[in-house]
Amino acid sequence: MTDYSRDRLGPDDEERLPWLEPVEEDYEEERGLSPAKIAIGVIILLVVIGMIAGSVLWLRGRGDVAASGDGSVIRAPDDYYKQRPENPGGMDVGSGDEIVYSASQGNEVASEVDTRGAAEAPINVDRAQAPVTVAIPPSRTAQAGLPPAATAPAKTADAAVPTKVAPPVAKPAAPKPVAAAPVASAPAPASGGSMVQLGAFSSPAKANSAWKSLSGRFSFLSGLTQSVAPVQSGDKTLYRLRASGGDARNICARLKTAGESCSVIG
Repeated sequence: MTDYSRDRLGPDDEERLPWLEPVEEDYEEERGLSPAKIAIGVIILLVVIGMIAGSVLWLRGRGDVAASGDGSVIRAPDDYYKQRPENPGGMDVGSGDEIVYSASQGNEVASEVDTRGAAEAPINVDRAQAPVTVAIPPSRTAQAGLPPAATAPAKTADAAVPTKVAPPVAKPAAPKPVAAAPVASAPAPASGGSMVQLGAFSSPAKANSAWKSLSGRFSFLSGLTQSVAPVQSGDKTLYRLRASGGDARNICARLKTAGESCSVIG
């Protein structure tokens, strides 16, 4: 029955068959570019062109600056570019340290003592200290025989008492001589244990000669005791000149004031 109905379809019915009808498009046709998009594209293009043009102009400007000049070749001067100095040996400083280093190595150094140093201090200081050194022996005897020393002044006190004070007061006076023991505080010359080192020389003869020169210039050295002691420095023997018997620090300070070199030992 179905086949029959198909056979009886007219031409109009065949035109209405689904597979013969045109298919409807699900999408719209593409529209053309909008004016806004065109304007944005033109602006971007102009900016790019402007940047390229600016870069070209900037590079040309730099090229003009670098290329400025006449392009001539720089030639070397005709005379010598190195000049020989008038004094090839340099300036003579005249340092005295070289003498010290040479003498410390045991080399013979020909030097003269400069007598134009500072003036010597008055010798009255040494004379004032002389009584202090002379008082040392009595103080030692006083310490060795303390009981007799205490009784002896007591007798003198008794002899003096009748004229001034009653006899009972003479006994308290006995301890006073004991106070005389502080005279032993005269170890002020204890600094005499220190020594002043005046230098190191390559031979004893040079050390003695230096001592003769120094003691002749500075009278406060004449009362000191001279000593020359050998010392080994590497493979050489040096001889140290030292002086003892006084205030080493004071003596060395006075020598340095006069321009001499020294050091305190001990």
